[in-house]
Amino acid sequence: MSWNIAGAKAIITDKFTAMTSCNYSIIVLQETWLVDPIELGGYSLHHIRADKSNKSGRPSGSLATYISTALHSTTEQLAFSTTDLQAIKINFSNNQHVPLIIFNVYAHPRKHRKVLLFEKLLHKVEEIICANPTWDILVTGDFNASLIHTPEPDEQLAAENAIWSVLPQFRSAQKRLDTRGKQLVEALEHLSMRVLNGRIKDDVPPSVTHHSVKSVTIIDYTAVSLPLLAHVSKFKIKPTLHSDHSYQHIELVWNAPGFLLATKELGIITSNNLNRLIWSESSLPRLCKNIKALLQSAVCQDLSAVEVWASFLRSVPSLGSARHQSPNHNRMRSSSLPLKILELRKELRRKS
Repeated sequence: MSWNIAGAKAIITDKFTAMTSCNYSIIVLQETWLVDPIELGGYSLHHIRADKSNKSGRPSGSLATYISTALHSTTEQLAFSTTDLQAIKINFSNNQHVPLIIFNVYAHPRKHRKVLLFEKLLHKVEEIICANPTWDILVTGDFNASLIHTPEPDEQLAAENAIWSVLPQFRSAQKRLDTRGKQLVEALEHLSMRVLNGRIKDDVPPSVTHHSVKSVTIIDYTAVSLPLLAHVSKFKIKPTLHSDHSYQHIELVWNAPGFLLATKELGIITSNNLNRLIWSESSLPRLCKNIKALLQSAVCQDLSAVEVWASFLRSVPSLGSARHQSPNHNRMRSSSLPLKILELRKELRRKS
């Protein structure tokens, strides 16, 4: 889980007994406002002290990451960690997984501090990916930036069953990006990372993460590297009364039989991995059914979405080609999938 607790120390001492009953393996906190760390039973702790250099002299900021001892891992806080950017490396002792790097981010509302933070985040993540391209990267926290628009209540209800994650990019309203959001999006795209908000079925459309007297907004995000995206089984924003921020619930699954294939078929359709998908006759009806549900949803009546998607698939000549043939899979011909998409387009035209 990832959560801006807004200085609510009682959450750690009194409330976390109930919170951790969900057996969270990793707890990532922003704005703890703690100078001295608070230990949590069954967890190792990496803590960044609160900053007391502001005019009031009161502690502000501070980051903390708790790692469950049940993970059987060794952890270290990377040397470049600061009060607004904490990086934790997790090495799993069973050697079945590559290291996981967690970036815990708190972007201060002041503009100049955010610019410097995003530049540092981009530099450090890029540095790690270039040196270790197979490592899993997860970036999470309070970015105080607008990446995606906040849906209206009726839109939230109408889109409950839509599966936006089949689209090549996460759902985004570019005209509503603020300056900092645009900078962050550009950084994530450069790093080939994907934002989970609004992408995973449990958070479609994206849920509000911050509640104030004047407005409700989405400013808390989680982004993952492409290799790690294949192992995300659940992402959900969960409301709470203990902070003005909701917390981000993230579930990762490794070695789940058939999970990786299902995720690739329905959740990760990008130019980077389209050629590697296993398109079988048995999986086609399931894929088309979910695409159809998306395109017929109340919030996606724009036929151009179908046109773009069909053109995108037709433009991949290697889909189902001989070099991908395997005796273990009944591969379909490269023309089959576009034909199925065309059938969906015709049906939607008739209904519209």
